[in-house]
Amino acid sequence: MIIINLDSYSEHDYYFSKLQDKLALLTTKVLYLHRTPKALNLILNEKINYKLVNASKIENDFTDHICRFFFIHFNHQKNTPRSTTDTKSILLVDDNMSLRMYTGILLQRSGFHVIHAENGVNALKNLELSQVDLIMMDLEMPLMGGLETTKQIRSNKRYESHKNTPIICFSASLDEKQQQDLSKVGMNGFIFKPATKEQIFSSIERFIN
Repeated sequence: MIIINLDSYSEHDYYFSKLQDKLALLTTKVLYLHRTPKALNLILNEKINYKLVNASKIENDFTDHICRFFFIHFNHQKNTPRSTTDTKSILLVDDNMSLRMYTGILLQRSGFHVIHAENGVNALKNLELSQVDLIMMDLEMPLMGGLETTKQIRSNKRYESHKNTPIICFSASLDEKQQQDLSKVGMNGFIFKPATKEQIFSSIERFIN
């Protein structure tokens, strides 16, 4: 499955045209997301197995909607779901919507309850409303990044109930100094993205049994 944000492209965009040429050669299902009307002016290659969706209409529960679009066939596989009495909640914080949604799907299909936030500000709002068992958070985000958000969670009394909640940094790159900074502010580990399904769950299992 490939998720593409059409709002990132303009009409007659050379790179979008080249991207579609590549996608047309694949059998992979493609989810085109859009929020602005201009995205509807893009010419979509009919050879691509795609679904066009207004992201604003599904933002309340991305993972449920995407599973409905693309993952119905999973119901025929022999999965061992987590017990409904032992459902763990994970707060997924990333401004990259496509990657956040994809990771959320993997987690939800494995039985986790997933809460989405696109930056640290929204993450903190969610923590005031919900109790979570684990936080996966990007480092660089608009409004409030991962380091500052972690500082707030660890030191602000408003988030006292999450003072010891494991926080995993989910970032594309980390130099040695940044890795040291993660530890100083109270993050418990990190994953380089894009990560494989095995890498994601291996890291999560360190903190959630």
